[in-house]
Amino acid sequence: MSTIQWSLYEEIECHPGHMRKQVSYETCHVALHRYQPGGEGYEEHQHPELQAGIILYGQMAMVFPDGPRHLGPGELYVIPGGVLHGGKGGGQSEALVLNLYLRPHLMVAEEPRISVSDLEGLRNEILKTANAVIRRVDLKAGDSLPPSQDETADEFDILLDGTARYGLDQGARPLTRFDVVRRVGGEHDVISAGPNEGAALVRISIPSHRTGLDTAIDQH
Repeated sequence: MSTIQWSLYEEIECHPGHMRKQVSYETCHVALHRYQPGGEGYEEHQHPELQAGIILYGQMAMVFPDGPRHLGPGELYVIPGGVLHGGKGGGQSEALVLNLYLRPHLMVAEEPRISVSDLEGLRNEILKTANAVIRRVDLKAGDSLPPSQDETADEFDILLDGTARYGLDQGARPLTRFDVVRRVGGEHDVISAGPNEGAALVRISIPSHRTGLDTAIDQH
């Protein structure tokens, strides 16, 4: 098991008013984008990676092939590889977005379309694509979230709200809002909600992968 505690990672400026922290794994890149009001963002571009994004807070002005859209907190988008898209902060306050970019040589199929789904809808529904499964998990105070039973999955759990910790007993560590826990299939540590407060998470599972791949950071 590994974690992304964003406070430990360096933030770089991609464009004026647009900052990014990024961590790379064998299966994907995980990036935290911060957009300041009136700052620049990404012009229309494309890349071979499938991109799954979650608006953590603030507003985003996004451009998709079917036109512009404004997305707000909790909204989710999935962009297939090779599709033109762009985006920048779209409100009067800062916006924070978490993106996962799936490495193209691990993709089993192209996604047939862009899908945009309100994260609240994931309480009762699971978003399944050919290359990833995305779901929301709400824990009551004291509840635990075990890893999936799929031992081939590369699993990312993102703390959206509340208090939680990962690991067992004395070895457990606290999670800060928007921290990410990565568990490769077969790793069995759990995430537990705080004793007095529940927690809301998003789980992204990549069905299978090969090991020993290049982990150089790409620029997204």
